[in-house]
Amino acid sequence: MKLYRSIISDLSLVAAVSTLFVGTARADDTLAPTESPSSWFPSSYPFDFEYDPYLGCPDRHSGLLLELYETFGSENCVRETLSDTTRTVECEYVDPNWVRGYAFYQYTDSDVEYHVTWRPESVIISETILYGPSGIVFIDFRQPQPPSFTGTCLDPDGSAFLSSIRSKRLFPQNAPTCDDTEGEFSVTIGRRARTVTCDDLWNKSWRTRYNGCGRVDELVSKCPGVCSKYDEFSSDSGLLCICKNNPFLFGRQYLACADLEGLDGDALSEKCDLSTYLNNCPRICDPSCASGF
Repeated sequence: MKLYRSIISDLSLVAAVSTLFVGTARADDTLAPTESPSSWFPSSYPFDFEYDPYLGCPDRHSGLLLELYETFGSENCVRETLSDTTRTVECEYVDPNWVRGYAFYQYTDSDVEYHVTWRPESVIISETILYGPSGIVFIDFRQPQPPSFTGTCLDPDGSAFLSSIRSKRLFPQNAPTCDDTEGEFSVTIGRRARTVTCDDLWNKSWRTRYNGCGRVDELVSKCPGVCSKYDEFSSDSGLLCICKNNPFLFGRQYLACADLEGLDGDALSEKCDLSTYLNNCPRICDPSCASGF
């Protein structure tokens, strides 16, 4: 996923592709969980093409549909017919506390009458995590492959995205908690019991917050929005809450993430080059963090 962090500052690409190719889906395009029409989902009907490495990837249309169906659930996928030879499938799964998964798959067939050789054309897959790094991958199945090519073009990146989205849909109870404990609680610091709040920790410098999370275990469990921003204190390689902004003023000049609102281009880059803004406003300054959800 790290390969795609630099291009996911927002999901405008996905939105543009969706608008361009999909349009407005009809109500009867939404599949019920038990539906399996031969024109849409794998069945006994033979509609896979004869593989030729010089004509593209070996990925099978039926296999790709199965992957999308299992990842998003058929109730979250919509099909659209663009022409006699071109169709699309658009899937979306949203857990407002965790993730937005999206896929746009296009496939085609030169056989207008019988449609027995559906061939994958392309797929876009994106995963937007609420407080963690997000990513997007585009796969063109029409790219010629060497005769010695083994495996599929969906692997490894496309499969990794689908697997990640699928696990989050099937196990929503595993969603991370980035909400800090409200109000006061007691912690032991240097053998002394102290009453603190997560707001107190947010109001410290980035380095002080880092040191506090490393020395006091109670802070990690009580203030995950603060402490799960650091690799050493996160249960998932630091990916849980690293995109959560500091909600308070910070720095000697009492700066705020709101200072960056409305900025773009060189003006935003200039501000985000400052470690003070970068450390406190990752949702705006870190290109791996999605600007919206």
